[in-house]
Amino acid sequence: MFYGTAAVSTGLFLLTIIVIKDRPPVPPSQAQAVLSDSLPEDYSYKQSIFNLFKNKAFVFLQSHAHTPRLSAG
Repeated sequence: MFYGTAAVSTGLFLLTIIVIKDRPPVPPSQAQAVLSDSLPEDYSYKQSIFNLFKNKAFVFLQSHAHTPRLSAG
């Protein structure tokens, strides 16, 4: 059961990395159109995800937030 959940979660994560584009072809609003002009060209969604997993505090939090604990009672 846990392996199945891990496999589905991993599959969805990989699909997210592969399928989601960095930017939509047309900005959704005028404010986003102005904002996108000021963003650096090397900004990407994939790079943000990779940077997140390089962050030791984030990895520590994720590993400890999802480990089962014994109840005190």
